[in-house]
Amino acid sequence: MTEIVKLVIGILFCVNGGIFFYLYITSNSIKKKLEGYLINVVKGNVITPDVDKSQNLDQIIDAHIKTISDGLMIWTKAEKENTLLRMELKEESKHQYDDLNFFVILYSLARSIIEVFPLLGILGTLLAIGAGFGGEEKVESEQIKSVIKNFKDSVWVSAGGISCAIFYTLVNSYCEPIFEKLVTNKSKINDLISEAKKSVRFSANSIGSSQ
Repeated sequence: MTEIVKLVIGILFCVNGGIFFYLYITSNSIKKKLEGYLINVVKGNVITPDVDKSQNLDQIIDAHIKTISDGLMIWTKAEKENTLLRMELKEESKHQYDDLNFFVILYSLARSIIEVFPLLGILGTLLAIGAGFGGEEKVESEQIKSVIKNFKDSVWVSAGGISCAIFYTLVNSYCEPIFEKLVTNKSKINDLISEAKKSVRFSANSIGSSQ
């Protein structure tokens, strides 16, 4: 049974490596799509974000989000409506959020797998000890020898599971700020869309009240 656990740990190690590699490569691509989406949202408005080529993608995205947030406080009703229309472009939004949702699901899976490694190590240990007590009837001395032998094997399974967990914890500590920033930007854009809808309704009510 310990051999099966070893195999599962090995497979999960490779799978998680592939997931983290895919997420790292994909994160930059999604950021570029977000940048293009936000550029399209703010184009044509009086206020434009203060960005330059020396800034990285995260700084550029933050600048666009801040511009939209500030603009919703001072833009005219027509500007707000045009901005909201561009933010809700069906094809653009659907493609953007599909990518982000898939990214979030994969990242959640990768973090869950990290927690599984130590549990598999413990499972391998318990199965190995149990195998030492099982089987045909043995004299006590033989049973003790069998338990000790299986326990020695199980120690390596536990060590392997813990080592994998430590390795991917370190990988995640490096990737987490990058990935979490992307997830946070998604949340900010959702909030901006809600804020834009409220602002448009408020502007319409204000105009109606003044007439």
